[in-house]
Amino acid sequence: MFGGVEGQLPRRERGDYRAYTVPTPGSDDRGARRIVIGRNGETYYTDDPYASFRAVPR
Repeated sequence: MFGGVEGQLPRRERGDYRAYTVPTPGSDDRGARRIVIGRNGETYYTDDPYASFRAVPR
């Protein structure tokens, strides 16, 4: 679960967002890339540990 507590996404109830790791080729760990999906299907991408997000068009 992801709460969006970083303040970069629209404010939602805890648990309304889920974050998923995007595999990073050549990385030995999870890396920083994530897709965050809201309960209503809104989708965001970040590659800088939740400092900024880009909306992913449907």
